Amino acid sequence: RQSQKLFEKLATGNPTIPRYACDVSMAFNNLAFVAFKAGDRPKARIFLNSAIKWLEVATKLSPQDRTIRHQALSCFSGLRTLGEHKAAADGAIEFARKFPNGGIEFFQAARILADCSKSVEEDSEQSNSEREIARRNYQDRAVQMLVQALQMGFDDYAQLRDEDDLDPIRNLPAFKELLEKHAPPMKEAVPDERSSDQ
Repeated sequence: RQSQKLFEKLATGNPTIPRYACDVSMAFNNLAFVAFKAGDRPKARIFLNSAIKWLEVATKLSPQDRTIRHQALSCFSGLRTLGEHKAAADGAIEFARKFPNGGIEFFQAARILADCSKSVEEDSEQSNSEREIARRNYQDRAVQMLVQALQMGFDDYAQLRDEDDLDPIRNLPAFKELLEKHAPPMKEAVPDERSSDQ
């Protein structure tokens, strides 16, 4: 908590320095993780709310800073871990849309959405039919975000092929089609017979 208070004091006293705001966000995010591990979900949620608030401040000050933008993935993943899949999904989409050319942000949002399609199955507050509807909705939106990410120039095709967070949508026809078009399986290297003869 001491580091969080120090960073918050620095950020408040220097409102135009984006990295201070980002550091405060990271500090609150770490506190949320500690609270979650201790079984205190309400306190973890409060800390995550603060982390997201400071993340928004940092993003407005320096929207092109990749470190700051990557912090968003950690915040929204934290919400998903707390079981708040809707808040995680909506937050990730809203954050990505702040960047018209943010291929990476749209890819990160797709990861969150795909992961939410898995976590919603554990939501005891919804009926079986409601969970199924939500699961399909998250999966469809994840694929849509991937399409937009690729249109914006995202070209890390290895990550598109291998990212574990995308496993919940990997068997969807739409995802397979996307993968076949943009990231076909890598061909195995053919041994050079000349080098083997030497």
